[in-house]
Amino acid sequence: MRCELHSIGIPSRCSEPRRPAAAASLALALGVPTFLHPDLTAPRFAGAPDARFVPAPADGVLPEGFFSTTNLPTYVKIEGDWKMPREPRMDGVLMLAAGGELWVREMRRVRKGELVAVGAAEDGSEGILVHAQAFLGDTGERLIVANPRSRPREFPATTVPETE
Repeated sequence: MRCELHSIGIPSRCSEPRRPAAAASLALALGVPTFLHPDLTAPRFAGAPDARFVPAPADGVLPEGFFSTTNLPTYVKIEGDWKMPREPRMDGVLMLAAGGELWVREMRRVRKGELVAVGAAEDGSEGILVHAQAFLGDTGERLIVANPRSRPREFPATTVPETE
């Protein structure tokens, strides 16, 4: 059986069509963690407002309070639906394109008038959710480490990150 792997090591397509669980079995055998989506039907997410988007004032200039993306799975509420952006990356901005498509772009590539997400909360209360427990599950214990020069980060409780 031949499988193709995506960059994070999860089999995306296997040559054996009669074994639909082959990719999942291989991922488990390799120790690849399962990605767990948050329950977006939970009252705190269902009742959350849509994310707010503001036009960029000039090329390469971001609106005050713009949301800087992380390398963690991010969901954005647009017209009542939670969506994940295309081309996610760290230190980018969430942009709402014509037709409702959600993208992450490098800050320097933003053009005047493009709609950029604004907000500070990552818990969904402003329509943007950064899902830090995607690979831990909702019951995974975690240690939150705050660095005054960056966002708080979460680690499994058994892992202690090195400090500066």
